[in-house]
Amino acid sequence: MDSIQALRNNIEPKIDAVTLEVNLLRADPHKVTDRVTTAEGQINGLQAVNKQIEKQVQDLTKKQAEVEAKLEDQEGRACCNNIRITGVPEGAEGH
Repeated sequence: MDSIQALRNNIEPKIDAVTLEVNLLRADPHKVTDRVTTAEGQINGLQAVNKQIEKQVQDLTKKQAEVEAKLEDQEGRACCNNIRITGVPEGAEGH
């Protein structure tokens, strides 16, 4: 009988340790699920922000192309508005 009691005293702490580990493992999936849910929420938020940024980049790219086209047109018109007068000597305009 003493040997059975000694064996039981030896096994009980080990069983308690195993029980504790099992409980920790059971708790972990809930933590992982919570973290995954949080991460998914953050990802969804970042995707929404990314869509807004992409839209802004598209709008700015379009606006830049319009401004470049206007600038090119103005440069072309500025060259066309220059008048060359030939046959008049340099400095003759004041005399």
